[in-house]
Amino acid sequence: MTLKDATMTAEAFFAYAELPENALRNLELHDGVILDMPSPSQLHGLVAAQTLFVFMLFVRDHPIGFVFGDSNDYVLAPGLIYKPDVSFIARHRLPKLVKHFRGAPDIAVEVISPGKTAAEMVEKVEKYLRYGSRLVILMYPEHKTVRVHRMQADGAVLVRTLSGDDWLDGEEVLPGFRVQVRTLFPDLPVEEG
Repeated sequence: MTLKDATMTAEAFFAYAELPENALRNLELHDGVILDMPSPSQLHGLVAAQTLFVFMLFVRDHPIGFVFGDSNDYVLAPGLIYKPDVSFIARHRLPKLVKHFRGAPDIAVEVISPGKTAAEMVEKVEKYLRYGSRLVILMYPEHKTVRVHRMQADGAVLVRTLSGDDWLDGEEVLPGFRVQVRTLFPDLPVEEG
């Protein structure tokens, strides 16, 4: 849902987001327009939490960077602030913790809700990659699949689709990280509506 039609700067966005009445809202800034992101479903939350957990376990044992949940702002460019469900930043890029990270995470993970359109997600992936993410992982809980996006040297986006017994790995961004795709999704029926 669009809240404001005027183009907004990152500073104005943060001032707006920090107002007491916005404390419980999940806001992002897309091309200068504030978007109120809907509350996720239990399925979305469970998949995001499981993914965060496996990334954090790996980084705990291999301290080459930091893993964050969905409450962290990434200022990709003026008027563009995203909050991925899970993100990773290499240690050398984060010498100290900051309130709002200026730049893209090395890995951005987005759990896709049914209301998201393919066009919205293509645009988001392209912006993450354009502004510096090295891997963008889209997780589709309803289909129990994962799509891994990376930009090649020629600027083309390479996409790998994984499911079931396939292995999601961190490639050169998170070397040694590997998890079987099926373990990221719950083996529970999902109630419609």
